[in-house]
Amino acid sequence: MIFTILSVTSPIKSAEILVVQGWLPDYAIQEAVAEFKSSNYRQIITTGN
Repeated sequence: MIFTILSVTSPIKSAEILVVQGWLPDYAIQEAVAEFKSSNYRQIITTGN
């Protein structure tokens, strides 16, 4: 189930930190990891569970 209202992505080109909700399903976490690896982020932070 995808909630489009919660799916907003607004990357900032100069950002060094990627923040990800901790409650996301595994496939979304995998997409976040791929985003982290393909960009210039220095850290990834999860919130929540």
